[in-house]
Amino acid sequence: MHFSKIALNSKRVLIEYRGEGQNPKDQIATSHRSVQRPKQEFVDAFTAFKPFVQRLVGTTAKWMEDVTVTAVHISEQRGGRRGVMISATRPVADTNAPFAFTTPLMVEPSEDDETNGTLVWPEGLDEALTKLQAAASHYVQGDREQGDLFDGPVAESGDDETAEMETEEAAGVGA
Repeated sequence: MHFSKIALNSKRVLIEYRGEGQNPKDQIATSHRSVQRPKQEFVDAFTAFKPFVQRLVGTTAKWMEDVTVTAVHISEQRGGRRGVMISATRPVADTNAPFAFTTPLMVEPSEDDETNGTLVWPEGLDEALTKLQAAASHYVQGDREQGDLFDGPVAESGDDETAEMETEEAAGVGA
C-alpha cells in the first residue's frame, strides 16, 4: 500500500493511498475519511512528527507546545526514494483561524548519498513514518473495525449534518 496523505484534526482522520502494484502511479487512488474523533493512537503517531517540524522551522520548544501536526504527505521520488512533507497549525491570538504551514520536502537518502541523509532525512523519521503508516494500514486493510479505531457510532455519510444527526440518534438525543 502506498500512502500519499494521512491527515487528522480533532474530528476525523483522512487516509489517501494507492493499492499495491508494479507502478503505484497506475493504481486508482482511494480515500478513507472517518466521521468520528480519532483515537489516541493516531494523535500520538502525529505528535511524533513535531521534532522534525521544530528542526525545520528552527523554533523553540516553547513555541512548538501549541503546534498541532495535521497531515503527513508522502511522495515517491526518483529512484524509489520517499519524500515527506509535514503540515501543521498553530493558534494565532485574536483571530478565528490558525497559522497553517507545511515543511519543505524531506527526501530519503539513496544508498550512495554521501550525507547519509542527515540533512535531508532526519534521524528518527523512518520510525515515525512506520508508526503512522501502521496505524493507517490497520484501518484500511480491515485488520480492526472502524468502531475500534474511533469512539462512538460510525455514520454512513461523510455529510457533517447527517453524521451529527446519526450520532445524536445513537446517544438518544432528539428521540
